[in-house]
Amino acid sequence: MKVDNLVPWVLGLAPPLVVALSWSPEPTQLQSAIRSLSLPILAAEIFVIAFAVREKASFPLPSNLVTIPTLLLVILAWISASQAGTPGSSLLMTSIWTIHLLFGFSIASLWTDQRLDAKKLILALQVGFLITALLIVLFVMVHYRPGKDWTWALPGYRNIRHLGYYAAAIVGISAFGYSDGKKLAVATAVAAFFIAFWTVSRGAIAATMAGYLISTLLLPDLRKREAVSRFIACALAGLLLSFLFSKIYRLDGVGLNRLVNGDYSGRIKLWTLTLGSIKESPWFGWGEAQLRFRLGDNYPFGQPHNIILQILHAWGLIGLGLISYISLRLKPSVIAGSSAAMAPFALTAAILVALSFVDGSLYYVNSVFIFALCLGIVFANARACSSNFPSNTRKDVAVARPDIR
Repeated sequence: MKVDNLVPWVLGLAPPLVVALSWSPEPTQLQSAIRSLSLPILAAEIFVIAFAVREKASFPLPSNLVTIPTLLLVILAWISASQAGTPGSSLLMTSIWTIHLLFGFSIASLWTDQRLDAKKLILALQVGFLITALLIVLFVMVHYRPGKDWTWALPGYRNIRHLGYYAAAIVGISAFGYSDGKKLAVATAVAAFFIAFWTVSRGAIAATMAGYLISTLLLPDLRKREAVSRFIACALAGLLLSFLFSKIYRLDGVGLNRLVNGDYSGRIKLWTLTLGSIKESPWFGWGEAQLRFRLGDNYPFGQPHNIILQILHAWGLIGLGLISYISLRLKPSVIAGSSAAMAPFALTAAILVALSFVDGSLYYVNSVFIFALCLGIVFANARACSSNFPSNTRKDVAVARPDIR
């Protein structure tokens, strides 16, 4: 297998490998580390970075108006991490963020050099998710115990809701496939909705709907009656499967009862406490991964379930300002580069961003790596398609807009 063909499968099969390596109802310390940090996914990202460096993949830097704020943000992140209350955990998470950044840059470079095949990449991500979903279902069937709270008990994910982030992203990745009736894409979307409903990831379900709605504004193909009807059909099929599975395996912490009973999630109190912590260091924040340290044992969360508060707590108003400026500078060219070929990647990124306002989809490795992947491709495509992309050097690259359907 050529290395070019290997990259999609390394990325697609990394998530089920996390599940397989942490498969145990009583995980060891090593298995807990694999599950918490999604180590196979980080290894896959590092592989892609090394491959891009080896192949001397080239992607012209954005203009200084974007590059300089990005470098300032990186410097801010590392300085705040070194001065954090628990510098070990903060430096670790900052290192992971740096890997995500380099990974996204490497994906953009490979896409620009036409070293990534969209069809193979989407196929690998779909197959990887189906294997993950199957492994999770098998784990529940093998280790079923009535009355057990499964919120923290699944392999591959510290919290069962994190699996919902992955499912929501895969709905986006499969967008054009299920909208055109492709069997594998339809099966993947149904499985993703099943996982989202079964894990009671209410934010993931709402964000998927919101992300699809946002994407229809930019991509007319997603507004077609057939596309919308198939999207709704996949969601209903996933809901039905979730209902049936929950009836057979009655598990605490999952199932449709929790979805509809409106039980208190604690977000309002968490946001209030997070704001109180932010006010004590508003300009530069406390460093990454400091929320648990600041709030104490009563709130054992690594992130505040809101991307704005997450950024403010980690890097303060300065960090939020830098990120907002970079986003606003790149937004026009990204919109201008929107195309049918970009639909799966744009929709996936939109879903994860929407979800990040009520959950941690832009904090944990298993979902951030997909976001970085999609963002790298969207930005690379935007640069190739838009003369307005802010770039130091204009190098016209005929980036393929493959027919992924």
